[in-house]
Amino acid sequence: MAKRGAAFAVIAVACVVGGIVVVVIGALGSNAQVTNVKVGVSSSGPVGRLTSFRTILTSPTSSPPAPTSRSPLPFTDVPAGAQDPVAPRAGSERPQMVLVRAQNPTNPRLNGSVTAVPFAGADPQPKQLFCERLYFSGPRGICLVTRDVDSELTILDRQFHVLHTLTVPGLPSRARVSPDGRLGSVTTFVAGHAYAAPGTFSTYTALIDLVTGKIITNLEKYKTYRNGKVVDAPDVNYWGVTFAGDDRHYYATLATGGRTYLVYGDMAQRKMWTIHQNVECPSLSPDGTRIAFKKLVGGPGDWRLTVLNLRTMQEQPLAETRSIDDQVEWLDNSHVLYSDGRDVWSVRADGGGTPQRVLSHAASPSVVWGS
Repeated sequence: MAKRGAAFAVIAVACVVGGIVVVVIGALGSNAQVTNVKVGVSSSGPVGRLTSFRTILTSPTSSPPAPTSRSPLPFTDVPAGAQDPVAPRAGSERPQMVLVRAQNPTNPRLNGSVTAVPFAGADPQPKQLFCERLYFSGPRGICLVTRDVDSELTILDRQFHVLHTLTVPGLPSRARVSPDGRLGSVTTFVAGHAYAAPGTFSTYTALIDLVTGKIITNLEKYKTYRNGKVVDAPDVNYWGVTFAGDDRHYYATLATGGRTYLVYGDMAQRKMWTIHQNVECPSLSPDGTRIAFKKLVGGPGDWRLTVLNLRTMQEQPLAETRSIDDQVEWLDNSHVLYSDGRDVWSVRADGGGTPQRVLSHAASPSVVWGS
C-alpha cells in the first residue's frame, strides 16, 4: 500500500475526464498544425470519417526499423538473467481502431463516454461505456471509475462485455494493458489528486492478471535497486506502468528524494532496477526498443515529450514544444498520440515534423491492434 502524504509530487495526470468527441477547431499553439480534424461524434451521431490516422501512418519518418535480433537490452545495473530480449508485437498485427474518452467542458454530463474510431474509414462508434481511465490491448481492456474514495476496476473483452469487476483503493490515475491482453496495471491516488503538486499525493500501483481478475501485487512489495542498493525510503511512489511483449517485464516511474526514475521490472524475480533519470509516464514502443515519456525541463508542471532509445540510452525531444501532461500512446513505431487536455494530437517519434490535431474533444487514446 502506498504511503499517504508522500513527500514528492511527481508528474503527469495521464487521462483527463471529458465530454463528447466533436468537430471543433480552436486556438492552437504556435507550433501546431490542424490536419484532417473532421472526425468526431456529437450527441446526434457521427459527423465525420477517419482519414487523418491513415495519412499519418503513411508519412515518411526516420524512426529506427523494428529489431531483427533478440539480444538483451544494455542495462548496466540489471543482471543479465533479468534482461528481456526485445519482444515486439507480432509482425502481422496492425492498428485497427483508436478508443478515446469524450471530453467536453461545455457538456460535463457526457464526460468519459467511450467512442471507437476505426482505421478503415467507418464512422466513429459511440459505446455504452463510461470510464475515467481506459485502456485496451489484445482481447481485453480496463475501465476505471470512481466509487466514493475507491476505484471500481472493470475488465472487459473486445466486445465490451464485463469479465471481472474489483475494487482498488484511491482515485483513478493510470491504466495500461500488456500487448496480448493478459496483464494489466492501474495507478490510483490514495492521497492527493495531481502529480504536479509536490508533497501532496501518494499512489497505489497494481499489476493485475486480467484472465483471472486477480491482483498480482502492489508494486511497492517488489524490491527496487539503484546503483546496486535497495531503495528503501518512506517517500517512494510508483506509477505509469508500460508492459513489454513477454508477460514478464515492464517499465514504470519511480519517485523518491525529489527525483523521478525509469525502472525496469521483472515479475519473475519480483525486482526492479532504475535505468534512467527524469522519466515520467513511460510508454514502450510496439517494437520494444524505445520509451516515450514526459521529461521535466523547468519548474513543476513544465514537461517536454521525449523518446529514449533503450539500446543507446540517448534521448530525442519531440517536436511538440508545449508542456503536455499525459502518458502518451504509440500509434505505430514512428508516431505517438497524446492529449493536451482537450484534443488528441499526433507527432513523429524521431523529433521531426509538426504536431497534428487528429481528434477534437477527446482524451485517453488507446490503439487497439489486430491481424
